[in-house]
Amino acid sequence: MAASKTTRDPKGDEVEVGADFIAFKDSDEEESLRANDSPHQRTQAEDIIELQAETSSRKRRRPQDEVSSRDMDPIRDSPPDCPWMGRHNYSRMDSVPQMLTLELMDFVDYISPTEEEHKVREFVVSRIRDAVKKLWEDVDVVVFGSFETKIYLPTSDLDMVVLRNQEFTGDYLNRLARHLRNLSVANEVQVISKAKVPIIKFKESISNIAVDISFNIENGIHSGQAISEFIQETPAVRPLSMLIKYFLMVK
Repeated sequence: MAASKTTRDPKGDEVEVGADFIAFKDSDEEESLRANDSPHQRTQAEDIIELQAETSSRKRRRPQDEVSSRDMDPIRDSPPDCPWMGRHNYSRMDSVPQMLTLELMDFVDYISPTEEEHKVREFVVSRIRDAVKKLWEDVDVVVFGSFETKIYLPTSDLDMVVLRNQEFTGDYLNRLARHLRNLSVANEVQVISKAKVPIIKFKESISNIAVDISFNIENGIHSGQAISEFIQETPAVRPLSMLIKYFLMVK
């Protein structure tokens, strides 16, 4: 990537211009806006932080009503570095393939999003949607990808698309990026304008969840609908997808 340079736009935003993206840096005015958030926003932030802390402080487990007859006598403690184990004594299974299947299911249950984690992401989606509509009232803001099917990992980002009946023209990428920053919704904003699908990348300011926003690209929505139908028809798709996703992430 070509070396970047720093400049300042007419509105006072300090931006770093590179080969294919613009990274926005905090200005003094935006820091002041964050300090003066309304009480309602602070309450939401406190709720989200509390949910995240509650989730991270306990071991992931399947709800009790999902326990099936495959559950054998549990062992007391999980082996080192294997926190998904400990619920079952795999040696009681009839065969090695059954042992492997049960452990893989326990692992997928462990890495799957909890109810609290999903509520955090629902809040993030709602917050971003409201912010975008303050700039353009005539748009739809849709989340797609692994969010609806809940096959995302705890570290996965959110994919969103802004849909409009007319083309976005001019400096719409930078306008939305600047707008999200001014509302204290986004941190670490990057505008990637020269990619095949131009996007805005940022981290939502309360949850620190990574978000990608594209414009008028509906392929991801259609793909998500097809995957949801596939998962309903073939339930094994979900655990296998989660396992492969995790494998690719660590590799």
